[in-house]
Amino acid sequence: MTLDFDSGLLLIGMAQGAFLSASLLLRKQGPKLANRVLGTLMLALTMGLVTHFMTVTQSWSQWPRLYIVLSTSIMLFGPLLFAYIKLLTRRQQKLLYKDALHLLPWAALLALFTPLLLMPQAQLLENLSTSARQAGPNFGLPFIKLLHLTLYTLASAIVLYQHQARVNQEYSYHDKVSLSWLRLLVAGFLLMEASSLVLVVMEPYFQLLDKLDSWLSLVLIVLIFLTGYQGLNQPQVFLGLDKPPTPLPVRKTLHFPSHSRLNSRSDWRR
Repeated sequence: MTLDFDSGLLLIGMAQGAFLSASLLLRKQGPKLANRVLGTLMLALTMGLVTHFMTVTQSWSQWPRLYIVLSTSIMLFGPLLFAYIKLLTRRQQKLLYKDALHLLPWAALLALFTPLLLMPQAQLLENLSTSARQAGPNFGLPFIKLLHLTLYTLASAIVLYQHQARVNQEYSYHDKVSLSWLRLLVAGFLLMEASSLVLVVMEPYFQLLDKLDSWLSLVLIVLIFLTGYQGLNQPQVFLGLDKPPTPLPVRKTLHFPSHSRLNSRSDWRR
């Protein structure tokens, strides 16, 4: 296995993503559940980088089953992003059982690949090689993956917008969370999805689909870097609050005596 610029850049992104994921998952301060969800999101992004790294270096032929499982990680990006935004912007302290329903598309994709995973190694490699040599790329599945991620990102943007409107009127439960950081995170995902959808839609005309994985990996590396940078530059992003803030003190207003009472006092003094 030889390394070039692309694979070296992927290695750097993978190492940074793994370190950031571990630090968030093991963090004991701040909103633990939100940090663990963000750490799992960083882990999923790292899994996506590992998938592209195995493609670039052709190492997928050594671990084809691992390669197939890791290729489903993109179906985890949207649900994890949505869960992270929801935990930070709403008065929700735990995930509910119904939140697991958001993982059904990922489970369905994994079930779709189950027949491949159960094949003997030689037959599996033959099928993957044949699929890679097919003329005319199959952009149906990439389009479905990107559409799934886009819908979840838009839902996250709506939740964030509602939270921002609520902050302008009352205290937020996590008032130390930087809204600019959350907007930056959502905007990064939207940029990735919009540009990737353009590549998929324009594939029949310009054959750009072979550049999709490279573009996705580049954006994932930037998102991981920005997350780590925000953690260093704004530590309160990951610290949050462990309990609701104390309410604002009641304003004391001055009560002036009425005109009639003033007149009565002046009469008494006379």
